[in-house]
Amino acid sequence: MSDYKIIERISLLTENERREFKKVIKQEGNKQQQKLYDILSDLIISGKPAEKEKLFRKIFGTSWTTERDYLLRNVFRHLTDAVEDFLRSKVTDKKHEQRKELLILRRMIEAGQFTSYEKQFSSLIEEAEKAADLDFMADLYDLNRDFLTQQKLITISNCEKAEQNLEHYWQLRIRGVMHELASAYVYQGFVQRSKRVLVAEPANLQT
Repeated sequence: MSDYKIIERISLLTENERREFKKVIKQEGNKQQQKLYDILSDLIISGKPAEKEKLFRKIFGTSWTTERDYLLRNVFRHLTDAVEDFLRSKVTDKKHEQRKELLILRRMIEAGQFTSYEKQFSSLIEEAEKAADLDFMADLYDLNRDFLTQQKLITISNCEKAEQNLEHYWQLRIRGVMHELASAYVYQGFVQRSKRVLVAEPANLQT
């Protein structure tokens, strides 16, 4: 099943993303890609193997031959590219949405809508914290620092709120670093053990 790159790529999609991607390729109007995607999606769910000859007949309505194989490879390649582009767009969409949220917050500050700003800021910080999105949290904190400074709103109350938010941020940041270090330590141990085994193998073969 996983001999085909396209099957590996489709397997990366969540259930919701698969439904969303199906709509995307339907809008693009490529019938062959739609057929291939539907067939492979069903095979992935069922766990059945993908057989080139059967795929070719279902997509092109004729028998597979060596001479015609390039037709199937082309559909494979184009559908693989489409899935990869879709996956990249999910990351881009997230960053784009975050930039829009920051823009809205800045507009609120410029318009003097401080109550709305603080409410929206608190909501976004809470969401970012739950998602452990440290980069977005840092962007929000940078904006809020500028807001407090420029609007001369550095009060004891606001400082206490900022301290509380930053405490959560640093806890998440430290937790992330510790996780990365632990993963690196485990990987280092695996590499060292593997190396010792490989070095010892020639000696074992000679005895």
